[in-house]
Amino acid sequence: MARKLILILLVVFSLLVSAAEYRKTIEERIEVQQDGSALITRKEYVPASELSKIYVTHYQEMSAPVSLAARVSALQQEYIDEIVKGYYFLYNTAPTLLPNGMNVTIDSAGNYTSVLQMKATGFVTSKGNGFLVSRKAFDSEKMAEKYLEYEIDARIFESLFAKSARDTIVTQKTTTVILPSGSQIQQINPVFEKAFSGSWSVDFGGGSYYKASFEKRADGFVLNETIVTSGADPSNLADEKLSETVLEKLRDYTAFQILFTNSKITALTKAAPHPVKDDFSKSWNYDVCNQREYSATFTEQNSTVTAKIVITFSVNTKIVWEHHWVKTGTFKWSYKLKKFEASLTLSPSFAPSVQLRANGTFDKSWSKELFSVSQTKSFTVAGIPVVIVLKARLDAKSNAKASGVVNANASTTFGTTASVTVRYQNGWGFTPTYNVNYSGINFNANAKVTLEDKGELPVTFSAYIYNAAGPFLRITPWIKSETNVSVGGTNQVGYKVTGGVKASGGVEMAGWLKKLCGNIPSIEYTFWDWSKTLAEGTRAF
Repeated sequence: MARKLILILLVVFSLLVSAAEYRKTIEERIEVQQDGSALITRKEYVPASELSKIYVTHYQEMSAPVSLAARVSALQQEYIDEIVKGYYFLYNTAPTLLPNGMNVTIDSAGNYTSVLQMKATGFVTSKGNGFLVSRKAFDSEKMAEKYLEYEIDARIFESLFAKSARDTIVTQKTTTVILPSGSQIQQINPVFEKAFSGSWSVDFGGGSYYKASFEKRADGFVLNETIVTSGADPSNLADEKLSETVLEKLRDYTAFQILFTNSKITALTKAAPHPVKDDFSKSWNYDVCNQREYSATFTEQNSTVTAKIVITFSVNTKIVWEHHWVKTGTFKWSYKLKKFEASLTLSPSFAPSVQLRANGTFDKSWSKELFSVSQTKSFTVAGIPVVIVLKARLDAKSNAKASGVVNANASTTFGTTASVTVRYQNGWGFTPTYNVNYSGINFNANAKVTLEDKGELPVTFSAYIYNAAGPFLRITPWIKSETNVSVGGTNQVGYKVTGGVKASGGVEMAGWLKKLCGNIPSIEYTFWDWSKTLAEGTRAF
């Protein structure tokens, strides 16, 4: 009995230790002015953790050296636009950042704090003899769909960071709205529901949920929200029938109108629009190396094999996805992910060579990592900072055998253009394209000895969001030389040089994407395997 109890405790302890909870807080203070505009202060705090490191990396890219001014401006504007878009969905007006209205601090412990100060015109509208502050009073069903996409996108990306099904990101959000002095709240009405309850919840399944409560105050109101994103499957959202209930709850979530009177308000400012884009897509370039030489020498007894490559390597990657809405009624839908697409395009130049110095009989295989480099790129989706890790790795593999004393080497140059698009749309599929050319084949040997020597130099490139999920592509150039002692005279040896390029790749899945894309954690295909006899004949020595 005691042994069983100890075993249970160990299992529980292991589950608790392996689960990670990342926390952040968002505090919003919205001060409504006499002209119906609003001053907004948004403070986001992420305590030191692996999550705060993402926010720090994102900010560092936004505030890179002046030489990257154009890119920094674009990154910062994208971040602000995504935050602004969230306010636009809620209040039907797009606030603008005040001069010097963005302040980010990162203390020595790694705690991250961001403060945005904005102004929104047209925050208040008139109704009869009173005025309205409205949340989620969408002017069209299309705009409601875009709001739902905004929220789902935010959770998809957070779930990718969470990685493990037991990991969670917990956001505590407080919104305080202060009405102009002299205001009297007359009514609180729901936008979609039959009656105003002052509390809401949305259950996506798998431990991901929203909860909120409303508190009326003499000068306005306060919303307290808890948003939990889990790395586990969003089982309710992923079920097409259950998703209708989820989306209805998300539509209703904190959707209400405050009707108030105020004798001091005379003229109201007009709301500002926001250009909401249709679907998400993003692309990046990474110049990995230019005419760099890498080599590895392997030793067996008194013999050596050297695999070498000169490589130029740059990559473009792109990620696209689209949502699909099935209309089931007025402001009602069911949901599924229509398409997820990841593309990689490489235009590498390889000059592989292999050199053998044999001093006896042996048959051996080796492998070694030559380099692994990475670069981060940041962007923002639905107010969530996202970091994609672009990584390239080069390995050397060799297999050699000989039965005597001989020096031999073989080399060539491959030019390759390769691209692959891996797509989920009612099932997985891929579209590869490639082109290979070669030149400069060389072979030399100085003895009539049987040998076989093959060098492979696989290059793997990946573009993983939060270093967890995304596309990858592996290009493997190889060259092989072998001799035939039965060919040629006493000072000649027959030889053949073969070579080729193999490509494989796919996409690693995690978080919500895994469930929404067929519940498959990863997909890998071999796209093509090109090989050719590059040279053949006899060589005198």
